[in-house]
Amino acid sequence: HGAILESHKIHWCMSHIAPNIFLDKINFYHKRFFGEEFDLRKYKIDDEAVRKQYHYGDIETSRLKFILNYVFDEQMYKIIVDPIFSELVKDEKSFFNSFYLSRQQIRELAERRFLGFHGFSHQSFLYLSLEEINKEIANCQEIFREIVGDSLVPSSISFPRGGVPMQNYKDLKSLLAKRDMKLGFTTERSFNQSLKEPFLFARLDANDVPGGKLPLFEIVDGSIKIISPKLNNSRQNFFNE
Repeated sequence: HGAILESHKIHWCMSHIAPNIFLDKINFYHKRFFGEEFDLRKYKIDDEAVRKQYHYGDIETSRLKFILNYVFDEQMYKIIVDPIFSELVKDEKSFFNSFYLSRQQIRELAERRFLGFHGFSHQSFLYLSLEEINKEIANCQEIFREIVGDSLVPSSISFPRGGVPMQNYKDLKSLLAKRDMKLGFTTERSFNQSLKEPFLFARLDANDVPGGKLPLFEIVDGSIKIISPKLNNSRQNFFNE
C-alpha cells in the first residue's frame, strides 16, 4: 500500500461530489482550521487562464479545479482535501490496490511499449528547478527499473499539467536527453506537422476528436476541417512549426 496522489484524490472527489457541495465541504474544513470560510474571490483567478487549462464544464467548476490544482499548497491538501476524500473512501488501502495498476499489469503494458512518465509527484515543471526535475525523472526511472528491468524503462514523458519551463528549455532539453528521454508531450491542442522538437509534441484530448464531447475538427471528404479556434493546424505555443 503506497500513497494516493493528491491529484487523484481531487479527481475522485470531484467525480462523486457536486461542485457546490464540494465547495461547502472546503468551507467547512477551511473554517475549522483557519477560523474563516474559504473565499474564492480573494484569489485573482484569470478566467481566460482557467478556460485555457479546462475546456469542458461550467466556469464555476473550472475555477474550483484550477484552485485545487494550482493554488492549493501541500498544507491545504492535508487540511482540506484529505478529510473530504476520507469521507468518501473509508479504506484507503483497498482503494489504492483497486485504483492503481498492479506490478503485473505494469509489466504487461511495458512489454507493449504503452507506458511513459508523468512525473514522480505530479508537480508542474514550471515551478521546479532543473535539479528537482532531474530528481522527478530519476525517481520514475528507478521505480520502473525495479518493476520491469532496464530494457523496458519508458523514454517519453507527458509533462505534469502540461507545464514546460521555456525560459530554461535548452537546459531542460539537455537534461531530458541525458536521462535517455526521447519524447515529450505538452497539452497544446494542435497537429504535429513534423518531428522537430520531439520534447514539445502537441496532443489532443479524447474529447477534442470527432465523437468526443466538444470536437475541434471534423473529417470532410477525407480531409481535416478545423471547426474551433482552440485548435491550431500546427504547433505554435512553444515554437512555429
